[in-house]
Amino acid sequence: MTIAYTFTITNAGPSTAASVALTATLPVGIEFSASSPGEPTCSASTGELICTLNALAPGGSTQVIVSGRVTSSAGGTVTTSAVAMGAASDSDLSNNAVTDLTFITMYRSFLPLILIHEPKPDLIGSLSLNPNKLNFSVDEPVEITVIVTNTGSVTAGPFWVDFYINPSTPPTKANMLWSELCTLDPCQGIAWYVTEGLAPGQSVQLTSRSYSENHSHWSGFFVPGTTDLYIYVDSWNPDSEHGLVQEVNEQNNRAELHGLTVSGVMAAQPALPRAADRPPRPLHDNARKQ
Repeated sequence: MTIAYTFTITNAGPSTAASVALTATLPVGIEFSASSPGEPTCSASTGELICTLNALAPGGSTQVIVSGRVTSSAGGTVTTSAVAMGAASDSDLSNNAVTDLTFITMYRSFLPLILIHEPKPDLIGSLSLNPNKLNFSVDEPVEITVIVTNTGSVTAGPFWVDFYINPSTPPTKANMLWSELCTLDPCQGIAWYVTEGLAPGQSVQLTSRSYSENHSHWSGFFVPGTTDLYIYVDSWNPDSEHGLVQEVNEQNNRAELHGLTVSGVMAAQPALPRAADRPPRPLHDNARKQ
C-alpha cells in the first residue's frame, strides 16, 4: 500500500528565494519510496525527508510530490509535518510550516492483489510580471511571463495556455477561452501553443513577446480597470473536458495574480473582433509553435 503527499511551495515575495529546501517529517510506518521526477531532488534518512529546490522568484510556485510505502506498523491517524525555508531571511515564518493528518486503514488479504496505476503527465503553471509590481500607469510597458512544468511521470503532448485579464468568471476547466470571458474594453488576452509538449520534469517559459497572434490581443500594457490576472494550462480541446492532455490532477492547472491597479486615461484602441469572428483555434501541429 502506498500513500502520496503533494507539497506546494510559493514565494509570496518581495524578493527571490534562493537555496529553497523542504524538510518533511514522515510518521512511523511510512517509508519514503520516490519523489516527482526532475527538480527538486529528495532524500530521506531516519524518517526525515529533505528536498532541495531551485530558486523561486516572487510569485513563483513549485510542487513536490512524494510517495511512501505504508508498512504493517502504520494504522489509524498518522501525522506528517513539513517546513520550507530559503537561504535569505523570511519576514513571516508563520506560514512556512504545514501539518497533515491522514487516517490509514490496514487491510489484510490472502488472495493475490494487483494494483494498476496508469502513469500520466501533470502540468502546472506560474505567472509573473516585469516590472514586478501591482500598480501601473496607462501605456506603461509590462511583460507577462508564464512557466509551465510537467510534474508527472510521462510526456505531455501539445497543449494550449490561455492568459485572462479580469475574466467574467475565473477559468476552472478546459475550453473556457480568454476571448469568451473578457470583460474589459478594449478586451485583451493571450494564447500560447506548446507544440512539442513537455517531458517529465521539463519546463517551458512563455512570454508576452511571442504568442499565437491569431488567437491573442495584447497591446503591451494593462488598460484601466485591470485588477485580476489568471492563466490556465491545457486550456483548449472542444472534444474533451480535460483539454488536450489527460493529467494526474486536472485541478492544479490555474495560476492567478490579484490586486492590480492601473491609473490614467488610455487613448482610443482598436476594438477586438468578437470571439465568433476570430479564426478557429487549431488543436495540433498546425498551430504556431511558441
